[in-house]
Amino acid sequence: MIKQNIVFSVFVKGVVMVMIFAGYGSLWLAIISDVGSMLLVTLNGMRLLPRARERHELEEDDDDDNFKSLTGEGGEKQRLVDNKCYDDDDDDDYGSLL
Repeated sequence: MIKQNIVFSVFVKGVVMVMIFAGYGSLWLAIISDVGSMLLVTLNGMRLLPRARERHELEEDDDDDNFKSLTGEGGEKQRLVDNKCYDDDDDDDYGSLL
């Protein structure tokens, strides 16, 4: 999708440059084609964003994946945040890194 957007943008700019050098284009053609291709590339790139339902499902899954409670060897509580294990006994935000 990203390569498609880059190729489209460069192609449009190339066509306009050829038209301008051949004497068939103007500054207004360049401006309109640039803004138009930018809008199309932006709308096409927005298709990569998750939809509302997918985003809601990702948020629910994200809560479960990034924070998990663990029990250490001695029964002490530990937390797994972003694949790092922290001791729950400390008062700071994440505890001490084990």
